[in-house]
Amino acid sequence: MAAEPTLHSPSPLDALVWRYGKGLPAPQRAQGLPTGFAELDRALPQRGWFGDGLNELLGNEQGVGEFSLLLPALHQISAEGRGVLLANPPFVPYAPALAQAGIAFAHLIVIRQADAEGLYWAAEQALRSKACGAVVVWSDETARRLPDLLLRRLQVAAHTGACAGFLFRPRRAREQPSPAPLRIVYAAQQGALELTLHKCRGQAGTPRVRVQPWRHAWAARPLPVGTPRPAPGVPHVTARSTRGAAPAHPALRWKQPPTGGLAESLAAGGLSLEPATGRIVRRQDR
Repeated sequence: MAAEPTLHSPSPLDALVWRYGKGLPAPQRAQGLPTGFAELDRALPQRGWFGDGLNELLGNEQGVGEFSLLLPALHQISAEGRGVLLANPPFVPYAPALAQAGIAFAHLIVIRQADAEGLYWAAEQALRSKACGAVVVWSDETARRLPDLLLRRLQVAAHTGACAGFLFRPRRAREQPSPAPLRIVYAAQQGALELTLHKCRGQAGTPRVRVQPWRHAWAARPLPVGTPRPAPGVPHVTARSTRGAAPAHPALRWKQPPTGGLAESLAAGGLSLEPATGRIVRRQDR
């Protein structure tokens, strides 16, 4: 009489199923997308962001370094010639700061002021297309939270297209189950960001990591509302958009004068620098 299999008997499915409290099976130990922060990479089992899944960042603050947390990864992706999509950013992306961070405008796409249906449709198509290496989405959940079906579609699209998806959501979304393999709750603490790994595939517990997403301790003091005045002798560079006059992202304030290669970088992204006024304008606006 054959012995009945026990709960601990090896099974072909063991290599495909992750159980809470245990490490990832060997086939799933893929190298992640480095975050650029050694402390965070050490805390993540895959040593970086999930490059083929959805990475949720949950927090109520804006302009405290949450977007700067992604800049090293976005720089690496654009340097490899893959596309980067920014969907519904709450601030106008500041071109000089993105150029200083090494983002190639030739591979940067920005979607703003789209309705909810068009926004998530575009994000899903970009994740699935295999033409983008990263898709960053800022969700609008003021009226209602994102449907479970939409979250699953985004996760499946990211896995199918082998694309890193980043989804910014309010902190209350942590109470909602999500198929995202990584969910991080962030909060500003004394000029740094305290990150709590609310959920991470392949890791048990909720470890905390503190990182400095930028070199300036701007998060330690109130963020300015208006645009700061330029220093004497330094050209004033501002971004002008026909779709609104929202301020540039506070985390991306640019304090240095433009370098010689900035004009070429801006031209690659459809922007041009006016030497007389020092303003950045789109070519079709001139």
